[in-house]
Amino acid sequence: METYKEFDGVDFSRPEVIASLARAYAVILKSIPQPEQPPSQRVMQYSREPELPRRDELVQRFRQLFLAGVPETHSKMQQPGAKAKYYKRFHSLTDGEIASHLEGRATFAVPLIGRDGFTREVALDIDEGGEEAIREGLQIAAELGYAAYGLVSQAAIGGHNGGHIRIPLADVTAPERARLLAEQIKRDLLARCGLAEKAVEVYPMQKGLRLPFGVHTHMKKRGLLLLQDGIRFDLDHGEPMARIEQVITLVEELLPSILTNFRCCRRNRLLLPL
Repeated sequence: METYKEFDGVDFSRPEVIASLARAYAVILKSIPQPEQPPSQRVMQYSREPELPRRDELVQRFRQLFLAGVPETHSKMQQPGAKAKYYKRFHSLTDGEIASHLEGRATFAVPLIGRDGFTREVALDIDEGGEEAIREGLQIAAELGYAAYGLVSQAAIGGHNGGHIRIPLADVTAPERARLLAEQIKRDLLARCGLAEKAVEVYPMQKGLRLPFGVHTHMKKRGLLLLQDGIRFDLDHGEPMARIEQVITLVEELLPSILTNFRCCRRNRLLLPL
């Protein structure tokens, strides 16, 4: 076996020589190009489970949709057996309170009139007729040219059987003008469904309306979301925060196409019928 003269006299059994050779071998290995892994193996190695939506981001999106007017008061829904269904609080909802609403740890109601005295939403609170009445109300809104969505609360024994219809507005308006739309939908709804006058309340008003997507403290359910195209979402199915992100996105998509029968007079900030 041929040997190299420069290694004559080197004792390869010495520990420091062995260590030096090991380091040299490691350098040589690193310099050799490694074969690329097949794409399927790379995907398996680096793929992760989908991340849940960030709570802080959902809170801000929820605030923009439903609390942009920064109402100065809110009410907390109480558990069954309390002296009152809601206890009023005289401050605007905090981010922490919104988070607790979304997570199902508390449930809140707020007025649809902001601290500026204007509203950004129209709503109806329907206590009779169940899901059928909510669907009929959504149809009436569509016939009038308005995007709307419904929130159905499961019927309680001896309690209400209905939910809310909410119609986001494309711009701020005076509450008394916005109520004209709610009153028109109410009249048509009472006629079509044969409901009693007291079965439907119209908003905006100073009284608070329960915020969407929270857990009804009496029913222990979030309920159903209904869209005008017939889509129906069970808010109690699946991971709560992921589901809420889905429905917030759906409501956000309604915003650009709200006004078809109204024009906005920006000078005096009133919504005027054509």
